[in-house]
Amino acid sequence: MNKDIINVTSEGRLTLPEKIRNVLNIGKGSKLIVTMEKKYILLKPMTSLSELYGIDREIWKRRDVKKDVLELREEWDKGFRDRVEP
Repeated sequence: MNKDIINVTSEGRLTLPEKIRNVLNIGKGSKLIVTMEKKYILLKPMTSLSELYGIDREIWKRRDVKKDVLELREEWDKGFRDRVEP
């Protein structure tokens, strides 16, 4: 594992080394997911939406989405009526 030392600005900004940006295809506007585990900061490039397309297809095949939406609307309407009506 290669190690680099980078500086953090007073605004909390840091610059990733060019070789890391190139390998991970990180450029201007790229989004990174930041997590902290124990005393470590982990940065992971955010997966693009095109890579996520269809990932949950099997889950939704087994669901009656229209029924789910109608049930949620009814719950919301009931909650709203309970708050508004005396």
